[in-house]
Amino acid sequence: MVFSETTKLGCAYKICSNTMTITCLYNGIGYYTNAPMWETGPACSQASDCTTYSNSDCDNGLCTKGADIPDTNNLCSANSGMTDAVRQKFLDMHNNYRSSVARGLEPDALGGNAPKAAKMLKMVYDCSVEASALNHASKCVYQHSSGSDRPGLGENIYMTSAVDFDKVKAAAQASELWWSELAEYGVGPSNNLTTALWNRPGTQIGHYSQMAWDRSFRLGCAVAHCSSFTFGVCQYGPAGNYLNQLIYTLGDPCTSNSGCPGSYTCSVAEGLCNVV
Repeated sequence: MVFSETTKLGCAYKICSNTMTITCLYNGIGYYTNAPMWETGPACSQASDCTTYSNSDCDNGLCTKGADIPDTNNLCSANSGMTDAVRQKFLDMHNNYRSSVARGLEPDALGGNAPKAAKMLKMVYDCSVEASALNHASKCVYQHSSGSDRPGLGENIYMTSAVDFDKVKAAAQASELWWSELAEYGVGPSNNLTTALWNRPGTQIGHYSQMAWDRSFRLGCAVAHCSSFTFGVCQYGPAGNYLNQLIYTLGDPCTSNSGCPGSYTCSVAEGLCNVV
């Protein structure tokens, strides 16, 4: 009943002899283990606060979902099985998180917030990287692909036991789950992906660190509907997660183009460097 992504409800009742049975169905499944029921924080006060679904509005602290936009496959038309809406959700989630950590707004489980990032690149969506992710997702085997199958690319994987799970929701849930490692397990102020940090038992951080790796900027993802689960894969170029290296360069985020590498330009509001 409180699952925040649910937008539709249908109920019925039937009286049989002396017993009344009431059933309600929801268009979102809200009982997945380790999945958040809602995003914590203040209630919405304006439409821009409502980011789960596009074209949403805010009504008395609740987000109202806008009209559904028909699926298209224009961005990577040579690749089947993905839509522009799923691609955009993955890309927006990654860049929103990268912007937030770059500006020093992301809590770290080891204390305070993660340090600011000086040269965080804004990710762009890459159709060739997506093709590689699609190739792995289509195998429906929940394990990482071999490095030889994705030369130069990093990878995050995700699964849910929900069959035929909505792909846009899967993109959001996967991104949230990967990033949550920072708030749940933490990295610390040094921001160094040390061997000790990587090998901590039961406290993996590699999904977060790949998402936040400031030199990775090409993103391609896939969501596959497998026979007994839904499988999500994102791949990243160039690959991150090199041991004993900084996840990102420490310092204040860019405020002008001079704060970005080479000829890249600064998106001041985001604190990210545009590569195109």
